[in-house]
Amino acid sequence: MNTAILKRFQVALCAAPFIALLSLSMSAFADPPSRVGRVSFIQGDTSFFMDADEGWRKAQINFPVTSENSIWTENNGRAEVRIGASAVRISDHSLLDFVRLQDEEIQTFLQRGTMNLRLRADDFADRTDSRDGNDDFRVQTSEGQFVFAANGRYRIDASPQGGETRVSVFAGRARFENGDNRISIEAGKSLVVRGNGNATDFRFEPVSESGFDRWAESRDQSWNQIHTRYVSERTISPYMTGYEDLDQYGDWIDDREYGRLWTPR
Repeated sequence: MNTAILKRFQVALCAAPFIALLSLSMSAFADPPSRVGRVSFIQGDTSFFMDADEGWRKAQINFPVTSENSIWTENNGRAEVRIGASAVRISDHSLLDFVRLQDEEIQTFLQRGTMNLRLRADDFADRTDSRDGNDDFRVQTSEGQFVFAANGRYRIDASPQGGETRVSVFAGRARFENGDNRISIEAGKSLVVRGNGNATDFRFEPVSESGFDRWAESRDQSWNQIHTRYVSERTISPYMTGYEDLDQYGDWIDDREYGRLWTPR
């Protein structure tokens, strides 16, 4: 596809929805989400909840993921959601809610099952605010809230019956929060949190990798190379959701009128 065709294609995509919107009341539209992830991998029995009108439906690759969406795996199910340069992966028999997905923070609720996180700090953009980017990802379970540093690898296991959560830190650091309780979890440690009536028990153990963790790390290997190259070359921000797939099938060019464009090979 040459540049002239690409320009016409881009203009047509932009113009068509704009003309349609002119005929509708602006009050009918909510503000678009400021941050969107995508379903980047599915395996086995995997379902996705987007809104109450549609209910649960079979998950598909490239489904957009934003606030108040959920993903659910059953027998042999696995799923991956990529948000910018980070990945959220869940194993079989797991149910994860994306409660709030915004630029400032991501809040999730792991109702049951296992999730693996690969979080990358934003070392591409020039930060002008005071945030250190370390408290952006939060996972709630029945035992409390866990806060994860913005650069690391983690696993969270929530008991299907409730009452126990295990958080393993392979790299980075995490923190458990519940009322007055604040417990830090350093790399190489797992924290087991168990509800015991009105009390909560805490136990540290050495971290141990599972087959699911090794699968998640293998998914990161080729992606890490692309991410490092984009950070060093500053082609585009590697915190744009989906850039890694575009990299496989095309190139980025600079156009005087449109700025930086992606063109297929």
